[in-house]
Amino acid sequence: MPLYILNNIMKKIIVFIILWFSCTTAQIDTTVWYPLQIGNIWQYSYYVSISESFYLTFEVVGDTLINGKTFYKIKNNDKYQYQRLENNEKVWEYNTFSGHEYVRYDFVSPDRSIWNIDPIGKQYGIYQTFPDVVSIYGDTSISKVFNNVYIKTSSTKPDTIWSSMADGLAIVVTKGLGITEYGQGINQCSFVGAKINGCKLGVLTNVEESPELSASIKLNQNYPNPFNPSTVIEFYIPESGFVELLLYNSLGEKVDELLNRNLLRGSHQITFDGSNLPSGVYFYVLRTTNYFNAKKMLLVK
Repeated sequence: MPLYILNNIMKKIIVFIILWFSCTTAQIDTTVWYPLQIGNIWQYSYYVSISESFYLTFEVVGDTLINGKTFYKIKNNDKYQYQRLENNEKVWEYNTFSGHEYVRYDFVSPDRSIWNIDPIGKQYGIYQTFPDVVSIYGDTSISKVFNNVYIKTSSTKPDTIWSSMADGLAIVVTKGLGITEYGQGINQCSFVGAKINGCKLGVLTNVEESPELSASIKLNQNYPNPFNPSTVIEFYIPESGFVELLLYNSLGEKVDELLNRNLLRGSHQITFDGSNLPSGVYFYVLRTTNYFNAKKMLLVK
């Protein structure tokens, strides 16, 4: 065998070994369909045309309570999505415009299942389940294709159209990795890299740690302020741990305990409802093992 071929083979083996040991089975949980954890990042190369392409980057920057349920806050440029995984079976997405949550992905229903995703009648469903090898991961996993569905009601028996039309959207979700491919009409969005549970896959381009994942604790001013009757309190913690968020009146008396539990690293927000309290000045206090800060807010009825 020529020496240069042997050298190339050895280089590939070395690269494979480095990648293999940088991502252990413990880091990539192949039993989880949609790995939502603060700090996880996914990046895709989006080809608009032969001469034009760019990168899409999604990062889980925090979590928040919405209607008593914990949703993860996913950032894409300056836009946010709010999603939660339920029993490793369904991904629910909160629509900030309608104020409702909808099933975005269903991992347990059979192929060709359809459901409503929003109140304007748009349909979404599972098109196909198949074994897949993601080149960056280098292992076989199960993937599911989710498509927009068009119901042709002009037929005597309504016809289901699964093909990806000009404004149609096909998304591939791979077990252990999450979304690995987008298809939008003739455009294609391919998975190029990720950081999942601390494990880096592929090469992330122009990715820096989000400002929301900085090294210091931050307590933001509530908004709106003054408020009636509800307001939002946001804060950031750089490390997972026990957090208290307490409410005091102007006399220094504790009137409510807004939060008292362990939280993951990242941005968090709490919606406070002051319907049962009189108008006045109140102080909300954020306390951790090594941090204490308070801010003033005004309830006006």
